[in-house]
Amino acid sequence: MNWKNIKTFLIILLVAVNIFLAAMLIGRTMLKVYDKEAVGNISSLLEASGITVNEKFLNLKDNDSKVYVCNIEKNYSENVAKRLMGEYDEVFATPDGTEFFGKDSMMMMGDDFSLTYSKIDFNIPDPQNEMSNNEIKAFKEKISSVLGSDFRILSAKKQDSVQYALIMQTFDEKNIQNHTLKCYFDGDTPLYIDGTWCFLSINDSFSAHTLDSVNILFIEKSALELAREKNESIPENITVQNMSICYSSHISLDASKLYLMPSWRIEWKENGVDDSYYNAVNGEKIQ
Repeated sequence: MNWKNIKTFLIILLVAVNIFLAAMLIGRTMLKVYDKEAVGNISSLLEASGITVNEKFLNLKDNDSKVYVCNIEKNYSENVAKRLMGEYDEVFATPDGTEFFGKDSMMMMGDDFSLTYSKIDFNIPDPQNEMSNNEIKAFKEKISSVLGSDFRILSAKKQDSVQYALIMQTFDEKNIQNHTLKCYFDGDTPLYIDGTWCFLSINDSFSAHTLDSVNILFIEKSALELAREKNESIPENITVQNMSICYSSHISLDASKLYLMPSWRIEWKENGVDDSYYNAVNGEKIQ
């Protein structure tokens, strides 16, 4: 057996061992409550892979959450174009979306809900002045008429009459982690918008069993070990700063529906280590 085959075998074995350990620990109780001994064993196994986590993040139980469904209308792109541009003169289909051109603005929309809107000849400035809390509140009220009211402002700056913000869309007061926009406004007039956004309404929902924090941390443990096996630059020791439930959007295969899926966000204490996101229903890591 050559080295390549041995390495592949070891990786498969590593994943199998982690799955077995997680199943063994998680199966300790049918009540889905982790006793003190189980929590201690879980902590030790995670620390063996360089993951330090406060026990308060290991007492979160399995539960049922809702997946929310939005119907994607066939004329969705046109409706968004009218919302941002008013009337437009020309529209062109592209391999992965649509382009719209008006008299003073243009817009590109991707099939993945990516969006770029710009006033023609608008040069993106580099605002340096931080906005006050009162200015941010007033700014949010102004742009809500364009973007809807369900979003959180992550940062906001201004330069002359131009106001800039990095915002994240929310649902039920939780972040939709893959829906963010960079936007420049003058009052309530959009000058430039770039990112991913959804202008749809919720049409339906259904219950789904979600993986708890322990399940997610063992999946992350396997992912980190595999990354190190591939010689990726991963710190030897990292600490969980926070774990929280958010949402992530997923489009159906026939592109007729958008699902808001309950998801986990793992925030790491170390600088330079990106947060980890996982679909809480199927345990898939979200890039």
